[in-house]
This record gives sequence, structure tokens and C-alpha cells, in this order.
Amino acid sequence: MEISEMNMDAVLCYVSEGKAYFTTKLLKDQWGDDWNDAPYEHNAETPYKANESFTHFIDGKMAQGSDYTNGKPNWEIYCVHFDADLNEPCDGCTNSEYSVEMINKKVVPWLVAPGYNKKVLSISAGCPLSSFIELIQEYGGEVYAKCDALHESKDDNNVGGVKNERKD
Repeated sequence: MEISEMNMDAVLCYVSEGKAYFTTKLLKDQWGDDWNDAPYEHNAETPYKANESFTHFIDGKMAQGSDYTNGKPNWEIYCVHFDADLNEPCDGCTNSEYSVEMINKKVVPWLVAPGYNKKVLSISAGCPLSSFIELIQEYGGEVYAKCDALHESKDDNNVGGVKNERKD
């Protein structure tokens, strides 16, 4: 999927090792495995994607649910690679004191410029994808659309100054 095909209003909900994840779900409702456990960098998994069918418990009773309506997901997760000299909350320590839940409640930002850099930048949970791209580019970094198997990019051409595929 090319960046131009992504919902630019999707908001930042998770960052790990140069990958940023965005959701079209309300940030407070987005979740992933162990998002309430600290340190997040050793416990948390990527955000949950929409499921066509799942089982959950309501008032102690098992119930079926779905994140789909008429065969289409009610919300989406987008993942982009980025390359910028920025620090995550876990950088510089063995075990951070933060969970994803805490970071998404804006206890700390997901990304900050390192202290030695004269440019000031802070990107918090809830940042729209469009703003994330602008901020990373203004900071001198790059954003790439391809991220694991979440969304497959068919080519690696440049779209709007943002590359569609990371080349390592």
C-alpha cells in the first residue's frame, strides 16, 4: 500500500525500532498484547488489527464479536518505516518504566530529538499520519510505506517525496 492510499487522519499508537503504527480507531480504544505492561520494549506487541470474528467476555459471559461490517474492517492499522535521528522512551536504558498504555496517555512522547541535536522535536501518541510525515521530513528524516506484511507495496517509486519501500 502506498502512503497516498493510507488514511492521513490515522493516529500514532505504537513505535518500535524504526516502525510507526497508526490507527483509525479512537486512540483510547486501540490495544495490543501486553500494552499495559512495563517495560513496553520487552513486553508489548504490535497493535491488534481488525478481526472478522473474535470471542470476548461481557459480564462473565462469552460473546462473539467482529471488527467488520459488510466484509470491510471498521478501522485499520497502518505501519510505516521511518529513518530519523530520534529517541524512543526506551533508548538509553535497559528497562524503561513505561507501558504503551502510559505512552498513549501522553505520559511521555513516542519520539524525541536527542539532547545533542540542536533541532527540537517531540512526537506524541495521537499524532496524525500526515503530521508525522511532515515532522519527520522537516527534521531531515524519511518515511517509507512498506512495513512487514501489514501492507504490501507493489513498487518502490517515490510518492509525494515519501518513498514507498525501505531499502536497507
